[in-house]
Amino acid sequence: MHTDLLDAVTCLPSDYTPWGKIQRWSDESAHYPDCSSGCKHACALQGELGHDWVVCTNIKSARFGKLTFEHQAGVGCYEPNAEMQLLSNSKPLQSSAAPVDVIGKFYAAAPKNTVDYVAQSYTI
Repeated sequence: MHTDLLDAVTCLPSDYTPWGKIQRWSDESAHYPDCSSGCKHACALQGELGHDWVVCTNIKSARFGKLTFEHQAGVGCYEPNAEMQLLSNSKPLQSSAAPVDVIGKFYAAAPKNTVDYVAQSYTI
């Protein structure tokens, strides 16, 4: 399933290479966070896929509402969350809110037409 998702994921120019055009670590003084760094907008999928896959809930981001590999993006969309922490690779990111609550907040914040689009487009 992981390989199928990598093949199907939307790639944007603002993503890190190899998905996009941002060359991560090209400037050693710059910060290159990604979804696995505790982004408050990274809503992890449930189950095993949640170890590597999120949906971006940042309405200001080009990745908003899109399925995202944890190391695919970060520049321009990442915002740290004090409640989230970077865990070992054997565990998904955890939040104090239940996944349903996070999804509910996403839908409440999204414009109506975006919610309809996401509901129709991201059935796995």
